[in-house]
Amino acid sequence: MTSGENGTMAIRVNGRIAAQPMSANESERLFPVGAAVYRLSRRDGGKLSLEVRETATPVVPTVLAGDSMTSSIKARKFVWAFIALAVVAPFIWYVTATTYSKTARRRVEAVLAGMTTTPDSATLGMWARNTHHLADIRELSWASDHFDAWRREKDLYQKITTWRVLSVDKMKGGEVQTASVEVEIDGRKLRILVPEGRPLGWGE
Repeated sequence: MTSGENGTMAIRVNGRIAAQPMSANESERLFPVGAAVYRLSRRDGGKLSLEVRETATPVVPTVLAGDSMTSSIKARKFVWAFIALAVVAPFIWYVTATTYSKTARRRVEAVLAGMTTTPDSATLGMWARNTHHLADIRELSWASDHFDAWRREKDLYQKITTWRVLSVDKMKGGEVQTASVEVEIDGRKLRILVPEGRPLGWGE
């Protein structure tokens, strides 16, 4: 501390000004040094006293804290997304597989039921592309010709008497979803391939 004109006192730490100068009519001055806050007091008779008033609380930079929190949130979101994918993906695959297997079974059942009598347009539509209503007479004619050819491949052109579905397996790969349906027709075990939206075929 150094005294100036009119009783003004300069407060220095290591040779540097640490606080606003204390005038002659002031009795104390607070100033920080490092992590502490000091109080310089002027007592009666001009004596000075110096004491630690308080210790400053460390300040965490707001930007760094925000960045750290953002990174933590992103990391948690990634972990939860990975867990959700691991849990949900097999479930979606199972639902898709079982749903199409049921669709393929119902389609084969509709075609075989139609083959116990004279096949109608609904039977032809189910065989051609899983629909009860074909687009027009041209598509109906095409489906009729190819359906007859398909039946003749296994010598099933005449009406069948008994039939039942034995099993349904969803096949992997291929351009479209395909199920392999094992059936028994008049005592013969055969395999029918059921590609989604396409005509039925025979399997080995």
